[in-house]
Amino acid sequence: MKGSAAAAAAVAAAAAAAAAAAAAAAAAAAAAAAAAAGPAAQLGLQGLACLAASSSQLRGTSHALVSDYAVNLLLDALEAAAAAAAAAAAAAAAAAAAAAAAAATSAAAAASHSRVAGVEVWMQAQEELGIRTDIPQGMDLDMPQGDALLDLLQLATNCSNTSRCSSPAQQAARRLPAQLQPGLARKLGAQALGRDGVLQLLWAAIAPGTPHTLHQLTTTSSSSSSSSSSSSSSSCNSRAQCSEVLCRLPGAEHISSDELVQLLQAAVEQGTAAICVEPLLMLPAAKGINYSALVLIVEGFADRRGSDCIVVLTRIAGPAEFGTARDSATGAQCVSQLPGAQQLSSAAVFNLLQAAIMCDSIDSIPFLSQLPQAQQLDTEAAAELLQAAVQQGSAGSAEHLCQLPAAQQLSGAVVAQLWQTAEDRGSTGCAAQLCKLSAAIAVQGE
Repeated sequence: MKGSAAAAAAVAAAAAAAAAAAAAAAAAAAAAAAAAAGPAAQLGLQGLACLAASSSQLRGTSHALVSDYAVNLLLDALEAAAAAAAAAAAAAAAAAAAAAAAAATSAAAAASHSRVAGVEVWMQAQEELGIRTDIPQGMDLDMPQGDALLDLLQLATNCSNTSRCSSPAQQAARRLPAQLQPGLARKLGAQALGRDGVLQLLWAAIAPGTPHTLHQLTTTSSSSSSSSSSSSSSSCNSRAQCSEVLCRLPGAEHISSDELVQLLQAAVEQGTAAICVEPLLMLPAAKGINYSALVLIVEGFADRRGSDCIVVLTRIAGPAEFGTARDSATGAQCVSQLPGAQQLSSAAVFNLLQAAIMCDSIDSIPFLSQLPQAQQLDTEAAAELLQAAVQQGSAGSAEHLCQLPAAQQLSGAVVAQLWQTAEDRGSTGCAAQLCKLSAAIAVQGE
């Protein structure tokens, strides 16, 4: 017992010594930071946010910050955090010392890898530093691409969306990528932007108009100088890029099927371009959409009877192996394989076929025509689809439509009228396909 007590006392003494050393180091860092000066050493809010994701000491340190020396302190702290991250053993020892120092410090160390801790420190820093936005106006002039774009969009979660920002924050934002140890910005984003944040920004991305923050993050200087005639297209492309980037975030994987359905239904109601909806259809939640919701979404886009409908076909909740398909044939095949697709109304399938004809999406028609609803279309619907194909001069569409059971049941008079229309429009290809119908073959046999 005495030995155990002595050992415990020794451990406690060692922990106390380690805690004292850690406190002394923190005090020294604060003193050195207070002595530092000049805008070149300023990292601003983004530096503090990064530190929230990489240093267990920040939570306690940030309470003692004063605005005059805050940004200078961040530089030293960030460098210390990067060094600790590069040496796993040293980081583990520091975490153990912090845990032994006090229960509150231990909790902060554990919370340093949680989303909540990062956001709390971030919001506190916004207030203490008096910075109203962490993505400054004009950021798009030096907009990085690829992973850097993703990181900055993640950092924009708590942006207050104003058009003014302090000069130090602007300088910090422009030099921050060079200051960060690789992976720290991504780590911060994964912590600070969870499911709720992604969902909120996705709602903004599909809504008419593009929020200021998202627009800054996805618009390059070349697009900002384009003519006004292309502004609508640029806005659409910007929102589409927003959706794509957001759907790549870790938090997007946790969006539920019900939440995704609400987003898609809103997109249908608001007339959101399909290019902005595509990324949503590749989320894991898309595979859980039930047939009734699928009906509403597909029928909503099918009512447009244009290219948007076919774009949706190429993305809608298909199997994983088709998730990155770019062609409408594979997209239509995905739809035909979905359990919910078997529950689509005949009217919806008719609209989808008609949209495919109007878009000259010949490759998608074979898969759509394999759906039971297509096989059960009546002769009136088959005649209307063939009429549309003939009007478009699409021999490929006519070839597949002529294989529908209802098409083979068309009367000689209807076939003759369709054939005459094809002749009048100079579509010999369509006329040749119509000659394969049962009624035409019967006439030829006579």
